[in-house]
Amino acid sequence: MRSRNTLAALVAPSVWVVCMAAACGYDSEVLDHPVTELKAELRALATAMLVAAAVGYLLRAEVARNYLVATVLLVAILIPIGRFAGRRVVVLLRARGKCLQRVLFIGHERSVHVIIRQAAQQRGQGLDIVGACVPSGRSDLIQAAGVPVLGDLSQALEVALREALAPLVDHPHVAEVRQTGMIAAIEFVKDRASGERYDWRERRGLAAYQYALAQGALLRPVGNVIYLMPPYVITPDEIDWLAGVARGALDTACA
Repeated sequence: MRSRNTLAALVAPSVWVVCMAAACGYDSEVLDHPVTELKAELRALATAMLVAAAVGYLLRAEVARNYLVATVLLVAILIPIGRFAGRRVVVLLRARGKCLQRVLFIGHERSVHVIIRQAAQQRGQGLDIVGACVPSGRSDLIQAAGVPVLGDLSQALEVALREALAPLVDHPHVAEVRQTGMIAAIEFVKDRASGERYDWRERRGLAAYQYALAQGALLRPVGNVIYLMPPYVITPDEIDWLAGVARGALDTACA
């Protein structure tokens, strides 16, 4: 009996993780909404209990009832507390300028200004506002709120691409990030301090190309330079995804 209880205790965490994943408990949309997160936890708990009951019945496994009840109560109490504590840690980190998501606001002047004010009042959302694009291309109202106006609506995608690639400037193997319109180039080197380049015969650009292709993106390597030329129909979310692929391709090429 004791060995079966021990086995159940070892298997329970894995079962719980699977049930939470099935209930979409780890989705970013869920983690930002406590009520939705609690509902996902309850669904996962119900699923885990059904799984335990079904497995116990099929295998005719005898598990002490008091052990099972204690396990369910601990899960029901400790998991929400743990996730709440984790969320509080994230909020504190965001208040210190960490764990932030870079965002670019695009729209009409007053609508953008309202969103900026709301974001300033809810710092726990983790938004790092890098700028805004409005029809006129300038706005004293938005700049007074501490947010730079980076262009008009026709330049929104260009600005979004530039801001998505901005973190790569600090990459230890990036010599320069250049951009003209919707064409961007990332030049990588072996040693950033000295400017030493990789030997072209190593074909590191090809490694970056193959990595991106495996992810579903097409990057153009020219020597030690990776070019991004996204179509004009691309969305800001797709630009963020493409920048992530570019970082992965860069890490692969410089490994």
